Order: sequence, then C-alpha cells, then structure tokens
Amino acid sequence: METISIRQMLMELESGKVGSMQFVTYNKTLNTGGKIKVIEEGYLMHKDRELGKQMRREEEAETDLPKTEIKTRNPKHYMHYTRNIHILKNGVPTGQMIKIHPPLVLIFNGKKVVP
Repeated sequence: METISIRQMLMELESGKVGSMQFVTYNKTLNTGGKIKVIEEGYLMHKDRELGKQMRREEEAETDLPKTEIKTRNPKHYMHYTRNIHILKNGVPTGQMIKIHPPLVLIFNGKKVVP
C-alpha cells in the first residue's frame, strides 16, 4: 500500500481537495474514543467563516438592514492539532462537520498515513 505523510495529507486538504479518510476517534474532554470511522468524501474548509462574513457584509451593504456582529469562538486548531472536515454526499455538502486529529488518520485517499 502506498504511503503519505501527515504533512502531505494536510497540504492536500488545505488546497481544497476532496478526500476520503479512515481515522480513530478521540475526545479528551469526554474521555472517549478508539472507534474507527470512515469519511467517504470530505474537505477541509478553513475559509468558510471568512467567506460567510464577507457575504453577510455584502448583503447588509445592499440593504438598509442593521449590521449584525458575527461572534465565533476560536477553535485553536493549531494548539489542539485538530481540523474540521466538512462531509459531502455524492459531491454535495451535507452541512455535517466532524473534527479529526491528523495523527489519528489511518488511511487518506487509499494511502496509509505515516508520521
């Protein structure tokens, strides 16, 4: 089986490519995990929030609606070494998101993930 490094996997995901992955779950807060999950189609969309803010600003500029403040919590992905993966079904976004830990990804696009 071909291999891919975690860094290469993240570079592919950050470029906006859709990928499939098999990973192990982990939740430190709830002290749960260890289950193997599969995502058939998913993508990393770290710019969703910025795009949404920009679209809302444009809509508000076109109308006389009062400006709304968009409050979001910083997930600190780089500190916790996590990423949010948006799920697709037959190429269509489902609105579902799952948080993964890149070191716990076992297989990415049919390639074994190695450190």
